[in-house]
Amino acid sequence: MARGSRTPRARSRLATRGAAAASTVIGLTTGLFGTAQISALMQLQRLDRAESELLRAYELGGSSAGAAQLLLGHVYYQQRRFKDAERAFEQYLTDVPSAPNASQVRTLIATLQSAKS
Repeated sequence: MARGSRTPRARSRLATRGAAAASTVIGLTTGLFGTAQISALMQLQRLDRAESELLRAYELGGSSAGAAQLLLGHVYYQQRRFKDAERAFEQYLTDVPSAPNASQVRTLIATLQSAKS
């Protein structure tokens, strides 16, 4: 069957699946952005846009979207918003207590806290 000859219903199902796949960020729905896009925004220093997409992901997914908090922490760190970074990292550990990188995140939080004093 040629691509253009699919029924409207089949085209709709494919579009829905494609949109869902494109909107996944580490298992989170963020709208138009996925992991690669968030990473690109961060590398391009478009941190305000990355922040807004990650906040939206966390708003939609709640604690099941805890990975968004980890990325937010990195965005805030790059922006030198250390208090916000610390809060985001702490929220990440609350949301994902058994995260494989938990010890590294705790070390980063301790570093941020010691820099304050």
